[in-house]
Amino acid sequence: MAHVVMLVHSDYYHDNRVVREAELLAAERYKVTVLAIETGSGEPFRSGHQNGVEVITCRVSAASGKRRFISVMRVFWRRLKSLRADIIHAHDLDTLLPAWRYARSRGIPLVYDSHELYLESTGLRGRRMNRAVWSAIERMLIHRADSVITVCDSIAGYLQEFYKLDRKPEVIRNFAASQNTDAVTKVKIPVQVQELRSRVPYLAIYQGVLREGRGLDLITDVIQDAANWGLVICGSGPMTDELSLKIAGLQSEYRIVMTGQLPHNVLSGVTGIADAGFCYIEPISLSYRFALPNKLSEYIQAGVPVIGSDLPEIRHLIDEHHAGYVCSTREQIIQALNELEIPENSARIRHNLKRAAPLLSWQMEGKKLVALYEKLV
Repeated sequence: MAHVVMLVHSDYYHDNRVVREAELLAAERYKVTVLAIETGSGEPFRSGHQNGVEVITCRVSAASGKRRFISVMRVFWRRLKSLRADIIHAHDLDTLLPAWRYARSRGIPLVYDSHELYLESTGLRGRRMNRAVWSAIERMLIHRADSVITVCDSIAGYLQEFYKLDRKPEVIRNFAASQNTDAVTKVKIPVQVQELRSRVPYLAIYQGVLREGRGLDLITDVIQDAANWGLVICGSGPMTDELSLKIAGLQSEYRIVMTGQLPHNVLSGVTGIADAGFCYIEPISLSYRFALPNKLSEYIQAGVPVIGSDLPEIRHLIDEHHAGYVCSTREQIIQALNELEIPENSARIRHNLKRAAPLLSWQMEGKKLVALYEKLV
């Protein structure tokens, strides 16, 4: 049984892509170990086994900056030395250096899984020195990976052109698994969401991190002008307090509920009772412009019409499968909500989503990962 070791510079339990890939490989009879970093937020993160995956949560002493980077590299290397892997899988650029070092020392294959355009992420904006360091690491090591995979065609094409790669990275989209409808319908919906659902004719949902570039200011403004709609915001992040204060000052406050971060099964249940799902990413960085957010797939699997921003990957998916509306302005979003109030429009889109869901599922995307690993073993 081949042993796969994955590195992720975050907690394991809240990174859907890492969980899906790890559990899929475990189901394919690989031994899978994930080394993750305790983030210090949310519920306590634990080591142990989950659905056949061994999770080892590592603590680092430094909170941020160069000291944290060094601490993470050291803790990964220390842990790796006690493991005997056959394949090592680096999730994103911030784990690539220790993964490559271990792969070289053991003479084993290295998989580089680029979750986004890391160098163009919002976290590196205005940080020239940090960006230069990460750029040097990626430029040096991406050619040394035995396989490079990423989340969408736009990023795959960019990486190939930017780094002059011999072959285009394998695209394994971060799609949700097909839902067990019976399990979702039995989930207990939070009381505040149930109450909101009973107060409004139509309900929209935003799920994901609350941060700049996710259209949250625009979405909450739109709800003020869409009198028949309520909004449930599921997630947490840097904008949580700012958004709470803003909503408290809106006339539509009684039509907006913030739930915080929900367990995945509860979130699926909440999504399932919505009439529209917001996937409105703003192109504040190249990484955001090329984004194919996980929430888009979650909405499709739940049969919820999508209201998305006019960005390449989002537009392509919505247009190809007639999954909702692509909008560029506040007025277009309001028009989309108005159109979804017409039963024939909503029914047509839901029919399209039912046909698209099996094609845009992790069950389909995961086959590419299994095939890739079969070539490496």
